[in-house]
Amino acid sequence: MEEKLSWRIPRLEFSGTPLKEVIAKINRHNRQQFVIADPTLENLALSGILRADKTDALVKMLESEFHLIAERRAQQIILRRAR
Repeated sequence: MEEKLSWRIPRLEFSGTPLKEVIAKINRHNRQQFVIADPTLENLALSGILRADKTDALVKMLESEFHLIAERRAQQIILRRAR
């Protein structure tokens, strides 16, 4: 059933898009909200294509490619720079 309904979920394409804009678009489609805890991360440029409902894919990309830490709390994913 999930596969049959997947056409309803938007794919978001980013090309050098600031993280704050990516987060704003992703947050519009999810109950679990991303929060950028470190303002120096807001202009980090991201490129790629993501399904709007796949927050785990975004977390994996941010952790592996940009070495950020994603801390999950209730309905939030807090993004921080790794120390």
